[in-house]
Amino acid sequence: MVDIACIESLVCLIDYQMKQLTANKQNKAFFDQLRADAEKNADSMERVKNMYDCFYAFAMIWGFGGCLDESKREFNGYLRGVCSKLKFPEGGTVYDFYYDPLEHKWIHWLEQVKPFDAGFSGVFSSLVVGTAETAR
Repeated sequence: MVDIACIESLVCLIDYQMKQLTANKQNKAFFDQLRADAEKNADSMERVKNMYDCFYAFAMIWGFGGCLDESKREFNGYLRGVCSKLKFPEGGTVYDFYYDPLEHKWIHWLEQVKPFDAGFSGVFSSLVVGTAETAR
C-alpha cells in the first residue's frame, strides 16, 4: 500500500471516531461534560488524553495494520509494546478489540455481534450470520 494511503486511512478513522463523539445526544452530553471536567480536574484531563491516544491506536491498527497478513502478529506485539499505557485486554490481538470512549475501555468485537435469528424467513442469499469479522 502506498504510504500516503495509510496516512489517509489513519486520518479518516480518527475523524470518524471524533464525529461519533457528537453523533447523538448521549455521546454529545458525555463529551461536553468530559471537556468541562477536564478544565477543572487533572484526572479528567488524563482521561481525555487517554481517549485521544486510544483513538489514534485504533486508527493505527486498521490504517496501518489492516492491510497486513502474515505480519499481523508482529504488528500486534509492536503496538502492544509502543502503546503499553493504553492497556489492551489480554488474550487475542489488538485486532480483536475496539475502543469505546463512553465505557473508557477496549471491548471485544464479539460483543457487537447480534444473535442469529433461526426463524429467518427471507431470501437465503440475504442471510448474514454475525461474527466478529462482520462486526468489524
